[in-house]
Amino acid sequence: MGSAQRYGFLVANFLILTLLADSTAACYCTGWQVPLPRIYCASDVVIKGEFVNAVIGDPEWYWARYDFKLTRTFKAPSGSVNLQALYTQLQGSTCGYRHNGPFDNTEFIVTGKMRDNRVVIDVCSFIKPVINLTREELQSLLLNYPDDLVECLNMRIVF
Repeated sequence: MGSAQRYGFLVANFLILTLLADSTAACYCTGWQVPLPRIYCASDVVIKGEFVNAVIGDPEWYWARYDFKLTRTFKAPSGSVNLQALYTQLQGSTCGYRHNGPFDNTEFIVTGKMRDNRVVIDVCSFIKPVINLTREELQSLLLNYPDDLVECLNMRIVF
């Protein structure tokens, strides 16, 4: 097989794999290997509460909203931000979050980013039931972190 044929073969295989591949497979997060205090520092919002309902928007809108029963706010921007509505994108290529559990009384710790005055979550957000948190993770939520991101990220973290 000549070099032109090998090149053509490789290009054809790449195109086939690209067209057949699951776009959500491209989502990769390192958040689960990073200690919760560092995730806390890098997030705009850290809250505790229950997922109550999912509202799927108009397909042209490309967003879904989760109604969230807020029980505690650990970190949030000042001002009038609705922390009881969490938004995620519907398209798989955007790594949107899908709540697979039932909408029951299970409390979660959720981290998110602010976009257009909305709390946005995705598969890279820290979303974990409170009952599954380690003792160290629970204790870290009660610490007072600096408001400055660089100072917060430079804190010495024991675990």
